[in-house]
Amino acid sequence: MRPLLGALKGRRILLPTIPGFDGTPHPDWPRSVPNLATVNLALLDILGIEEGLVVGNSVGGWIGAEMASRRPTRLAGLRLLDAVGLEPTAETGDILNLLAFPPRERAHWSFHDPARFAPPPSPEALTRMAANGRVLDGWLCRRPFHA
Repeated sequence: MRPLLGALKGRRILLPTIPGFDGTPHPDWPRSVPNLATVNLALLDILGIEEGLVVGNSVGGWIGAEMASRRPTRLAGLRLLDAVGLEPTAETGDILNLLAFPPRERAHWSFHDPARFAPPPSPEALTRMAANGRVLDGWLCRRPFHA
């Protein structure tokens, strides 16, 4: 999300990080997207933000959608960028698990024209992406989603 900060210049911006992402501590909580939505809504309460615009990318989009579904009048708006959140069902069949692919191969499955995707990440970025993926694979994507 950091590359988007320039587009939001002049506004108050909060950039929460999913616990365990980007080298942050990996606590035993919250173990679900609904719990992360609860935490983020509580943060808005604590900070006295009455109407916030939520911009969520990937799992952050899923969290933002959960926030909006719980308290729709609390948000001034919701913008989702490449949001995830589908779980396979008998009706949908299998859904491709992008975490099963190395980060450099994900663009092939994620974009209509992978050549337009940003240049391959640096080795450091690949390491960070892999660690973030382990957080999701370890407890967000494999545990029941209970608030």
